[in-house]
Amino acid sequence: MISHGYWNRRFGMDPEVVGRRVNVNGTPMTIVGVTPSDYTGIQNPAGTAADIHVPLAFDEQLSGRERLGNATWWWWRMMDRLKPGAGPEPVRGNLEGVFQSAAR
Repeated sequence: MISHGYWNRRFGMDPEVVGRRVNVNGTPMTIVGVTPSDYTGIQNPAGTAADIHVPLAFDEQLSGRERLGNATWWWWRMMDRLKPGAGPEPVRGNLEGVFQSAAR
């Protein structure tokens, strides 16, 4: 995903940008969407958005370090979408036990 601001600055808001192949730190990727103009991320709610958002699966390839298998990197944030009509409490309840177990 690319940010709305980056879409404007780099691609002139070209509506054909989705599906375009780009290189990120030498790694080929496909643009799958553009974030809403007011989206700044889950860790930066009051600041400016990162230009590019990539799946964690690419972390080692992009950073050059293996971090996902390291148990001390517990701070990774996850996000997902809920089914229409679903609330966060059941999900939170399911994840708390898994997180506590992993933290031990």
